Amino acid sequence: MHLSSSILSTTLCLAASVSALAQKQSRASPGLPPSLDPWYTAPDNLFSYPAGSIIKVRPDPLNLYAAIGTNATSASYNILYRTSDSNQMPSFAVTTLFVPAFRSSKKKNSALLSYQIPYNSPSVDASPSWTLGSQYSSTFGDITAALQQGWYVSVTDFEGPNATFAVGVAEGHAVLDGVRAVTQSPLSPASLSAAAPPPPPPLTNKWSISMWGYSGGSIATEFAAELQSSYAPDIAIAGVAIGGLTTPLLNVVDSVNESPYACLIVLGLWGYANTYPVVESYLLSRLTPEVQASGNFTMGRNMSFEEAVEPYYDVDVYSYFIGGGNGRTWAAGHADVCV
Repeated sequence: MHLSSSILSTTLCLAASVSALAQKQSRASPGLPPSLDPWYTAPDNLFSYPAGSIIKVRPDPLNLYAAIGTNATSASYNILYRTSDSNQMPSFAVTTLFVPAFRSSKKKNSALLSYQIPYNSPSVDASPSWTLGSQYSSTFGDITAALQQGWYVSVTDFEGPNATFAVGVAEGHAVLDGVRAVTQSPLSPASLSAAAPPPPPPLTNKWSISMWGYSGGSIATEFAAELQSSYAPDIAIAGVAIGGLTTPLLNVVDSVNESPYACLIVLGLWGYANTYPVVESYLLSRLTPEVQASGNFTMGRNMSFEEAVEPYYDVDVYSYFIGGGNGRTWAAGHADVCV
């Protein structure tokens, strides 16, 4: 397997990622994180579900609609649906769907915004369906603004159940299948406002669909836009807004290393390791004996971005690996692995 430098360049997002998930407040309700919540599981016959099929739906257990306010949204739901990983194998993802409190009578179609929040973590417990409950000031303003336009807003856990941070193909699939789950399923604008599933058949299939992502969210959004014609030609995208894109590989690595955001190197590498066992084996084989003993690199696997900032602040991540920045084979490519 060969992971090109252009792919790794998408693994590392710079300072802009801080603003999207910076402030923590008390949760809307207790709930359980994805790693402990049995709802975040797929059926044994997952392969039999077409991509984008809804597997299960529940009212959002964090009651996020109440935190946003009934002047903007009337309900919020978690939707677990079938998608495909980077190897085209069946997987699943979850999206949190917000229903607008009011729809504009001037609009014939229902508008959907697929909003990709940059959560930048190889831990499934950093997924937005869980962390939105503690990020009111940094993300709810954007969601509220869209809802007040009468738009449905879908916030996807685009890294999936294995938290494949920065694996763009899998993230793009998750975004596109999340759109399918909302717009091409028995869940219709009318039924989404109802109290509980199972919903009635859709009243209309007319949707105006847009996607938005910044920084880490731009990875998923850009891949979704580029993959749409081949992976999901049935979806018509009205518009895409992306920003905070990464620069070429070694420029990104050099600028992030020994900076306040050095954690993004560690988190990005673990995102790939979560996806490709050969990457994990290779990275672990290149760690220095001291780093292997200390666990300084491996501890990043279960951290959120916020948790990782302090321990990796200004750290020389190159020094974790044999040869350091001089060899840099762990980043630029070695044998069959280039990350």
